[in-house]
Amino acid sequence: NAKKLIRAAKEAGADTIKWQAHFYEDEVHPEAKLISPHFSEDRYEWVKRNTYPPEFWLELKEYCHEIGIEFLCTPMSRGAAYLIEGVSDRFKIGSGDLTDFVLLDYIRDYHKPIIISSGMSSIQEIRRAYDFIREKTEDVTILHCVSNYPCKLEDLNLLTIPFLKKQFPEAKIGFSDHSLSTHTARMAVQIGAEVIEKHFTLDRNAFGSDHKCSLLPEEFKDMVDNLRKYLEDKKLGFPKSAYFIPQEVGGVATKFISEEEMKFRPIFRKGLFARRDIRKGELIAREDIIALRPRGDAPKSEDFMLYLDKIADHDYKQYEHL
Repeated sequence: NAKKLIRAAKEAGADTIKWQAHFYEDEVHPEAKLISPHFSEDRYEWVKRNTYPPEFWLELKEYCHEIGIEFLCTPMSRGAAYLIEGVSDRFKIGSGDLTDFVLLDYIRDYHKPIIISSGMSSIQEIRRAYDFIREKTEDVTILHCVSNYPCKLEDLNLLTIPFLKKQFPEAKIGFSDHSLSTHTARMAVQIGAEVIEKHFTLDRNAFGSDHKCSLLPEEFKDMVDNLRKYLEDKKLGFPKSAYFIPQEVGGVATKFISEEEMKFRPIFRKGLFARRDIRKGELIAREDIIALRPRGDAPKSEDFMLYLDKIADHDYKQYEHL
């Protein structure tokens, strides 16, 4: 199925195909029987079923190279990043993990290009993650994203793209589009997007969380054709008025968290937990801390650095929050 997707994406005009890599022991708390709006089964079991070994990713990487499309991967945890570290030439961080500083601290040490999505995040959270990554990795791309699946056109707020370009002038700015439109990518490029990410599927009714907000191959090709025609017309000086952006799609030039996105934060944001049993008086090292969702009452995962090299003030059981 993965190779069919790769081939179809290549034929539809994609430059890159991006996957999500999971490692269940390092992503979801085992005692959290969490059912999100997108899953009909326990989240922990879903992640466990979708955890694949390094050789799976290596085979896909080789197939991508064979047919001429870039392989890219989103590690959903530090453990997942470890699984793909020798496979992916750069990393993508999903919106749910923008504040997972356990993961960010791990991948920034590779000095590879990193793309971050900004759904359900405030401008302060984006700035904090961006500055943290830039301490060790200069090549950072920020994608405007609205974490609705699928996203209504009137919720896209495309004017966030030029807003982000002003806030982060040294970064590349793009758009992670969860709508089912084949024209919004072109609109995003019109106002400054340099990277377009779009969900892609062979069957919108297939089992899984993202198929219903994904484009089919013929739709994806239509999106690519629309976009490349716009770029060609731009070179030729075609009148801008021919490519109109509706006000309801443009929105306002700022970054905010919508009410719909606020519902996802308790589900996808992570907290800090003990990765092993820790005895009182022990020094807490990087490998002793794990970031898991849901956060619950645990400290925020973005406060990871505050807990490093501290002395445990009492005994911690594995998976107990710090």
